[in-house]
Amino acid sequence: MPIQFSVDNTTLYLLLAIFAAFCFFFWKIDRMSVTDMSRSRKRWALVIRLFIVLLLLFAIAGMQWVKRSNTLAVVYLADASRSIRNDQRNAEARYIQQSSSSARPGDTVGLITFGQDPLPHQMTAGALAEIRHTGSTGITNISAAMNSALALLPDNSARKIVLLSDGNENMGSALGEAPTLTARGVRIDTVLIPTSLKKEALVEKVIIPSRAKIGEPFAVRVVCRALNAQHARLILRREGQPIGTPLSVDLPTGRRVFTFETHADKPGFYRYEAIMETDPRQDTLIENNKGQGFTSVRGRPQVLYVSPTAGMVNYLRRSLYSQHIDVLYAPPSAMPTNPAAFMQFDSIILSDVPRAEFSQAQLIALQSCVRDFGVGFGMIGGVQSYGAGGWRNSPIEDVLPVSMEVKKQKRLPSVAVVLVIEDLEIPASVNMSKEASKALVDLLDPIDQVGVLDCNGYGNSNGGQWRVPFQHATDRAAIQQKIDTLENMGDPPSYDPYLVEAARVLQGCDAAVKHIIFLGDGDAYYEGGQNGLSATMRRIRGMGITVSSVATAADQTGIAYMAGLAKDGGGQSYVADQPRDLPRILLKDQQIYSAPPIIEEPFTPRLIPGGDVVQGIGSMPPLLGYNVASLRPTANVSIISHRNDPIFASWRYGLGRSISFLSDDKNRWGAHWLGWPGYGQFWAQAVRWTMRSFTPSDFQTQVMMDGSRGHIMVDAIDPQGKFVNRLNFNSHIFSPDQDETKPTPIIPLRQTGPGHYEAWFDAAEIGTYLVNVTREIPGKPTEMSLTGLVSAYSPEYRDMTGNEFLMTQLAQAGGGRTMPAPDQVFGSGREGAFEPIPIMNGLLFLAMLLFPIDVAIRRITLQKDDLLRAGQWIRTRGRSSEVSPDRAATPQLQRLMGASIRAKKEFSQNSGTPPLSMPESRTADPTAANPEVTPPVETDVPKSHQDETTAPVKEEEGAGMSRLMAAKLRAKEQQKRKDDGTK
Repeated sequence: MPIQFSVDNTTLYLLLAIFAAFCFFFWKIDRMSVTDMSRSRKRWALVIRLFIVLLLLFAIAGMQWVKRSNTLAVVYLADASRSIRNDQRNAEARYIQQSSSSARPGDTVGLITFGQDPLPHQMTAGALAEIRHTGSTGITNISAAMNSALALLPDNSARKIVLLSDGNENMGSALGEAPTLTARGVRIDTVLIPTSLKKEALVEKVIIPSRAKIGEPFAVRVVCRALNAQHARLILRREGQPIGTPLSVDLPTGRRVFTFETHADKPGFYRYEAIMETDPRQDTLIENNKGQGFTSVRGRPQVLYVSPTAGMVNYLRRSLYSQHIDVLYAPPSAMPTNPAAFMQFDSIILSDVPRAEFSQAQLIALQSCVRDFGVGFGMIGGVQSYGAGGWRNSPIEDVLPVSMEVKKQKRLPSVAVVLVIEDLEIPASVNMSKEASKALVDLLDPIDQVGVLDCNGYGNSNGGQWRVPFQHATDRAAIQQKIDTLENMGDPPSYDPYLVEAARVLQGCDAAVKHIIFLGDGDAYYEGGQNGLSATMRRIRGMGITVSSVATAADQTGIAYMAGLAKDGGGQSYVADQPRDLPRILLKDQQIYSAPPIIEEPFTPRLIPGGDVVQGIGSMPPLLGYNVASLRPTANVSIISHRNDPIFASWRYGLGRSISFLSDDKNRWGAHWLGWPGYGQFWAQAVRWTMRSFTPSDFQTQVMMDGSRGHIMVDAIDPQGKFVNRLNFNSHIFSPDQDETKPTPIIPLRQTGPGHYEAWFDAAEIGTYLVNVTREIPGKPTEMSLTGLVSAYSPEYRDMTGNEFLMTQLAQAGGGRTMPAPDQVFGSGREGAFEPIPIMNGLLFLAMLLFPIDVAIRRITLQKDDLLRAGQWIRTRGRSSEVSPDRAATPQLQRLMGASIRAKKEFSQNSGTPPLSMPESRTADPTAANPEVTPPVETDVPKSHQDETTAPVKEEEGAGMSRLMAAKLRAKEQQKRKDDGTK
């Protein structure tokens, strides 16, 4: 049918019902109305009105005219992933060139290459030399390519997709996308590209128990697969080190499993790797000759102890070892930057170590392993810890149960610092000085003040430009943003004016501590000699202001100059040999002059009743000092100082637990504790409280690769062997490309069988995936099962043959053909396309034209005589050039014209005014010109009334206009007589 509507059938039926109601209503009105219209006029009026209503309803329904088209639009989807070799790409190009060359006039051709993402190309039929793809080729995503093809297919042609691939998709679901294309009239043809790979062997997977006991043997199974029989050598590694004896194996065609027997002597989270060595003449690809897996070995708990020197660990190590807890030491520089490396530890302790010793990546990884994977954490105090160590506003402060915001309580004096920066000439140093300055701003509280002064404008009275105006650090983010824009800081011959300018501004503030940090290369000379500079510095010192210097990119002379400046200024001198040294130097200097939040005086700590972490400890010896911090609202405090400050606090952070001990564990503040009998018990209880809970026994977790996705499977079984249903499991996934500044994504597991729960996650990137499956139990600690997944190589190297089954299923689901010949793509059997053309505007225009006709039929009465006169008038208009200008069109009009002429003459004679000049033919007697005109007759109207009428109007009754005027005059005469009689 060439007509269709854009609305659905229900709406169309509703509109037809409305039209039927209108028909009945107008028909009823037509029957009941009283009018003098003839029956034929009433019938035409009803039909036209109903037709207008029908046009409007069709316009509302979106009426369309369907036009048939015989053109065909074809989009080729060419697989360009890594599994497609060069000879296969050439085969794709030849097929596309041959098939598109048979396109008919009006047909269109498109090309999309795809790997992980689709990429459209401009193409002319029969003109394709090769297949090129500039996107990622490590994944095959057929469904994304099929979805993007819709944008290239026009609506006014028959539409087809030709898929050229090996069918080995490892992302998305092409079969899930096929119904959408079919519903839109798109056919799918598939062409399986044969592979030329004849010799290949690979490690398909490594199967390891997710948990093992310490010292207990367990099996590591290596699944290998080969296209051709060959010899190989298998090597097993643990954490990169070979273990056991390599296996010399013969690989038959197909799949084969080989087993290694091994064990672990120490607890931890271990990664095993199987390496297959083959003959290069028998094995084509070496990228897929390895596989990896994880296992967790339980035994004595392990604690990672981090401090600046190894000597500090001895106090705590001996105490915890007696409580069956192993302690491993690591310096700050050895801390990993990936959460996976922390998984072998149950808890991590930082003891009296400054924040400047760590990189931001190390701190974020540590925060993630506590929050998302339940690793315990503790910080022990000291003169380089907490606020004194620059930990304020760091990721680790979020982990701790205490906050280092203490100045708002007016416990510590306010600080004012000015950074004077010279142009360091080395871009890396300039950029690092920005980062160092921003880190210094993080140390300041809102009551502190800061400013940044450059060394430009030498000789001016202002002594440089304030790049960051001196201000309170209430908006640290805005200050740091201004620091990011620093450039062209100036390289003056003397530093004296800029030190004076910085001191002038500092003198006017009310801060208790006033300090200048000068960053320069020391290439300036002394103004006025050595005594002149010293006099300036003495004047600055007299204002209560100290000056430190940082020599950057300086020679020996410059270093000596900067050291002398700091000596005269009562500050510290530093040398930054590398740009990366700047943050640590600035933080250290700021801590020295910023009155660290430390209280050093003897006191006896007090236990708070109800503290479950240190329950049963009893009385404690005195401590000689502690770091000042504020307890967080939701944290628990177990020990307080004589000033009611927290000494030991604990809380839960994400999936982990953390503690804060604000005194130290060494012989400075905790000297009396080292010989205390309860020292080992106290630390054992504190550290054990932070540790991850053991893997529950009622659910087992397994993670496997499924194409480019990770497949999580959990089986929940109670001690009686029965399935446990309706449990709530969540999985925390840390991927190799995870943004470490954000929490790991949480994926819920859904139950798919009795006691069986599953979830999937994207695992397209090569690397290690940490999977932590958790179960929340009200009133109990969160249960966790930690495991991992390793994608050792791209999934493109896993499939060695084409997926003929998928390609056949796609063609069947898409209504197309499998392996069509090139000449069949644009050849016979093509289906016609139907293009709908909206005609709504035309319907509305036609209804608008019919509306005045509908009104005219009902309001204007036309008789046969009217039509005849109209025809006569039209004919007369055609001969108007031949009629005399003083000749009227009808006798009636001729008589009126004569009366008008006579009236003008009488008026002219009576008034003495000559008549208006008129053509002679107009002043002649009308009766002479037209003998048919009847002369005026005398009437019985009085003279006075004749004057009112100004002309005789008594005519024969046969003249239409004269009859009307005569009747009007008679009516006026009768009314006047009545009025005279009344008077």
